[in-house]
Amino acid sequence: MPLARSKALATLVGLTLASFLVAGCAPPQTGAPVTDSATSKPVDGGVILVGGLATKALDPGQVGFGTQSLPWTHPIYGSLFEPPNDPGGDIKPGLATGYEYSDDNLQLTITLREGLKFQDETPLDADAVVWNFNRHIKNVTREAQFFVDVASVKAASPVKVVVTFSRPQQILLDALAYAPSGFIASPASFERMGADAFNISPVGAGPFKITRVDPGQELVLEKADTFWDADNVHLDGITFINTGPDPQAALVQLQSDSIQSITWAGTYTSAAVLSAAQKDSALTVIAGPSTRMLILPVNAFSPPFNDLRARQAINYCMDREAIATHISDGFAQPAYVLSGDSLALKKWEDGRDLNPLRPDVDKGKKLVDELGGLAFTIVTPLSTEILPALQQQWAKCGINAQVQRTDDWLSLVQSGKYQATMAILGNDSYNPASGSTSYVDPAAANNRYGFRDEKVWNNILKAKGTPDQGKAIALWHEIWSSLAENGFVNPIVSGPQYVVVSADLQGVTPSRGYGDFTHAWLKQ
Repeated sequence: MPLARSKALATLVGLTLASFLVAGCAPPQTGAPVTDSATSKPVDGGVILVGGLATKALDPGQVGFGTQSLPWTHPIYGSLFEPPNDPGGDIKPGLATGYEYSDDNLQLTITLREGLKFQDETPLDADAVVWNFNRHIKNVTREAQFFVDVASVKAASPVKVVVTFSRPQQILLDALAYAPSGFIASPASFERMGADAFNISPVGAGPFKITRVDPGQELVLEKADTFWDADNVHLDGITFINTGPDPQAALVQLQSDSIQSITWAGTYTSAAVLSAAQKDSALTVIAGPSTRMLILPVNAFSPPFNDLRARQAINYCMDREAIATHISDGFAQPAYVLSGDSLALKKWEDGRDLNPLRPDVDKGKKLVDELGGLAFTIVTPLSTEILPALQQQWAKCGINAQVQRTDDWLSLVQSGKYQATMAILGNDSYNPASGSTSYVDPAAANNRYGFRDEKVWNNILKAKGTPDQGKAIALWHEIWSSLAENGFVNPIVSGPQYVVVSADLQGVTPSRGYGDFTHAWLKQ
């Protein structure tokens, strides 16, 4: 069948969407390629340098993979489906050409392209897809949240994969387009290399393959002739490099053409840097939808956040609107509930109405006094001006918050060796049912030491399964209010991703919140 949206989401798309416009920004070109003129034509050849590389784990089939790795893993793996040009639109073909749901939504049949090959020349067939899907289920990866209702995955033919659900479900399709669920790894290379080596240097079926890797510092890719659409891949290669945590330094590299692109998160990148990039005529800045959230999940199983009063105190003593106005300078907006722009939240003010813990220093101080003081440490890889602003706000209530910046933050979270963390959560599809629930799913590694609330999780499962848009929205509002009242995940601001490219780099398409270089080229 045509690559149309699922029935449940198609129904929700009829709602009025929140505006993509961000104060001070040009209208985002969510699906438009970056070109400087209508006469610009693709040119073959050349290698680009892209900043921002920061993570070592590149295999979404293993625990420890984070969505921050999407920009440098998608070129390696490719994806079964690609996101629509605009949120809520039709998904696009990728390694797969189509899909079909059964009338009762208990089966999803995926049709692959004929003759697909991995970069190791082994076939990418239905058996390979089955192997990848089952890895998520067995390993309880980040992507496992989208397979929670999967009863079986089988190869019906070399190009047909049949997924059977235990109850009607359509969320997996979104994950196959927007999330790493659709990234397909080579089973043969995995078995030959072993899990650890594959995690550092994976083999997929995407437009570019790895030729050299210095984990977390440099990832060198060259064009893969095995890619199904290789004739329309123009660059000879992409080198991703670690440009460090300072966006100002990365801006200098962009302006000197030492790198040709970088993606910055509106949720935590310096507003001064974003503004300077926008004003530079030699750079193009594209803003996607405001669907990313800066969140502060806490460990509710250990002191101090095993006490509800501590979780509520940090919220009473947090002024999100002041941060969005004075720190983010309009490049992000306040987030009072676990949602940026979505089909169930038309504007951030609606989220404020759903959160009962409004800024109230007196209430916060009272709770801190009852606790006999409140001190905690935030582990995070992020460097942002929002952190000291929060520390200052909390200090007014007598709360002492320390920051430990570390690239190992995710392993600390997943092992329970943390009190609080600061991370990014995204939901690019605009459907809250397909957004990441890795910090609220009782089975997810990121929430193993976060909290347990059966009512919240049961409501999430109900919201994912209902085709009734009114019921779904009501459930999401209840879910978000409960999470906010209990201070479990604590969103701070939401915002878009800003893809920045140099003047010579053309044809970049913003996808999944990052720059997609599959069909990009360098002007001569």
